[in-house]
Amino acid sequence: MEYELLLVSLLVLFFGLTTTSGCIVERENSCTCDPTMRQVSCTRLGDSVDDVLPHLIPDETWQLVMKRVWVDDAVELRPHNFVTLKQLRWLDFSYNRISVIHPETFSDMRSLYFVNLSHNRLRLLESNAFNGNLPDLLSLDLSYNRLLLLTERNFKAVKNLKFLDLRNNPILFISGEAFWGLSQLERLKLSSANFTKFPAEPLSSLLNLRMLEMRDMPFIKSIPDHAFSFNSRLESLVLEKLPLSVGGLSVDVFYGLESLRHMTIASCNLTSVPCTSLSNVKHSLESLDLSRNSIQIIYPDDLSGLSDLKNLTLHDTHLQEIKPGSFIKLEKLEALDLSNNRLRTLYQDSFPENLTKLQEIRLTNNVWSCDCSLKWLTESHISLGHDHVTCTDPRSERGKSLKEMRKKLPDTFYKCKSPIITTKEYSEERYVEGDQALLYCDGSGEPLSFSWYFAGTVIPVRGSDLRKNGKELTIRNVQLNDAGEYTCIIRNAGGQKSITVLLHVDAAKHGDMSSNLPPGRGNDGSVKDSGKDCSTGTQNIRREFSRKPGFSSENSFDKTNIATTAILITILGCVTTLGVAGVFLFVGCVWSKRRDAAGQNSRNTQNSAPSVNVNGHCKHEQSKNASKKTMKSIELTDERVVFGGHGIYSKPIQDLDCPKIDRQSNINRKK
Repeated sequence: MEYELLLVSLLVLFFGLTTTSGCIVERENSCTCDPTMRQVSCTRLGDSVDDVLPHLIPDETWQLVMKRVWVDDAVELRPHNFVTLKQLRWLDFSYNRISVIHPETFSDMRSLYFVNLSHNRLRLLESNAFNGNLPDLLSLDLSYNRLLLLTERNFKAVKNLKFLDLRNNPILFISGEAFWGLSQLERLKLSSANFTKFPAEPLSSLLNLRMLEMRDMPFIKSIPDHAFSFNSRLESLVLEKLPLSVGGLSVDVFYGLESLRHMTIASCNLTSVPCTSLSNVKHSLESLDLSRNSIQIIYPDDLSGLSDLKNLTLHDTHLQEIKPGSFIKLEKLEALDLSNNRLRTLYQDSFPENLTKLQEIRLTNNVWSCDCSLKWLTESHISLGHDHVTCTDPRSERGKSLKEMRKKLPDTFYKCKSPIITTKEYSEERYVEGDQALLYCDGSGEPLSFSWYFAGTVIPVRGSDLRKNGKELTIRNVQLNDAGEYTCIIRNAGGQKSITVLLHVDAAKHGDMSSNLPPGRGNDGSVKDSGKDCSTGTQNIRREFSRKPGFSSENSFDKTNIATTAILITILGCVTTLGVAGVFLFVGCVWSKRRDAAGQNSRNTQNSAPSVNVNGHCKHEQSKNASKKTMKSIELTDERVVFGGHGIYSKPIQDLDCPKIDRQSNINRKK
């Protein structure tokens, strides 16, 4: 054993001597050598790249780190700089001013597996910059450069590449075949790019991709359907600072992501949880981050399909309310971040009954109303993250931490009262098939929330689905299979009360009702899946607001009166048409008489001396005897005379009593 240790020591000593013999001794203040790791590290050298590479670097070097070596002048890397360094495995040339990498610069470096060229001045990659025999190159970092475009030949030779970092490059264009050949790539990072179209085609070449980050892309307004359909092995997806427009996440945008476990959609202008888009990953997603959006309300159907979710982050989303039942399906939830929002309360019935797996809820920087609605939190095992969870209301407890409330629990902490029902606890409604059914419940107490259930399943509530905070439920085009008991649950922090409404639906007597069904219903009245419903319930209900309280089936439209109504409308139309025609005829007669009278008055006027101009038009001028009387001018055409303001009088031009005028005398007079 001692002999073996001695032999190893001699080999290390010999290796160190042979390695250090090639170190840059005269520049030891700028370079260091590590014989055991075969590593050379330099910084702030005054020599040019051709003076240093490869002459001053030992041929046996495995790791070459040249950070901040050439920071004054632009640098170009050429093949002869590495002609003797064929054993290199790790190459770090970051924080320099490299602007050009010539073709085949790294050719035949068969052991090279890591290259860091970040924080340089690269604008364009030569098509063959990474050509050559590079079978072991696994990681390539080109972040923080100035790359403008990627072509189909940039990465064609590095077929075994696993990690590619392109962050903080103002890329304008990515060729559809830019990543062609990178069949083994597992991690890709893109940020600060300026292309206007989501690069779905280039991504389709990355069949083995496991992690994708896309951040800070100011011109990406939407992501199309099936954008990741070829990336079925993707496990982590980060979309951050993409200014998506309304509907920017299409329904099937995440189609095909069967292995996705972690997703971030942060700072993307979302105004609600994209539940329809998330339905394609509901069986695999374990972590979801929707931070820094503008999601003010969480509804029960928003996250109900994500049964495997373990971590949910809703940090800084302007969140004001979490509806009861919103997290009730998240039985595997372990951590929840609700910090930096505007929440006042958090109901226990928003969560599943079994909370053994939920370990932490971050509640800092909200406007908590410390009353009995938070009592369950003070008595649970759940960690609240930090001690800075403070009360805003009531005033007597303002500024106190929830941790203090756990210890003190004053009587004022339990001030909430159970809601009081103000409508009948049990009622019946009857409608005819095809009508719109209105169900109603109400109660008093603060604050209140309303939820409707049918056949034991919550009816999805979203935005405009219900009126008056959920008190009114309208079923459009009610069908026979909509009949049954509907339960309205009225909740607040003090408890809950229920109201039952029994709905009867009578079969229609006339005609086939299937023609009147709304889009999405079949002939049997069932609802077809349109892919846009976030609900996971078994009973789908059409809801509208066109009915007012008190509207019943007796007031519905009677189809037997259609023929009578049509006849009445026809008669009324005919009478209206005749009346309009009579009015037009009367107006025409009056106008014709006024026209004839105006023409007769004009012919009787003899006080003007008409003159004919060169173009053959006759104008009346005032005579000396009628100097105080203003005459309106007339214009003579080939067939008629038009009197200004006196109607129209037709007469052949040769019949007008216009005196003959000597044209020459007229000219002399003008002179």
